[in-house]
Amino acid sequence: TTDLKELALRQKELELRRTLRELREGIDRFKVEYDKAKGNDKTKQEIFAQRVSADRSGYPRTLEELIETKILRRIPRDPMAPETPWVTLSYSDSIDSTVSDARDVWDVRSSSKAAALDGTTYDTW
Repeated sequence: TTDLKELALRQKELELRRTLRELREGIDRFKVEYDKAKGNDKTKQEIFAQRVSADRSGYPRTLEELIETKILRRIPRDPMAPETPWVTLSYSDSIDSTVSDARDVWDVRSSSKAAALDGTTYDTW
């Protein structure tokens, strides 16, 4: 049964890695589209042109903005902490910060402090 538990945990870890990659790629796509709109690029999407302002970094203000702009269809749940929201970091936050100023979303992490198979904790992924 230990092998089955480890296999199940490994599957959840793979799901977490895929989910984090999906969210981070969505954040990056948002930034690219925002920058096109800010630069008045001919290929800009109108939905981004409406969001351009001097007080923005170009990253989404919330994860929900990824849905509003059709970058993502939904915000996936955290497989390691499905009942809690993702931990987000702003562009202006320190990379190792545990709290965010919540001005935008530059990165996302799991809120789970459980130990992974490799000995790290999921909130550091």
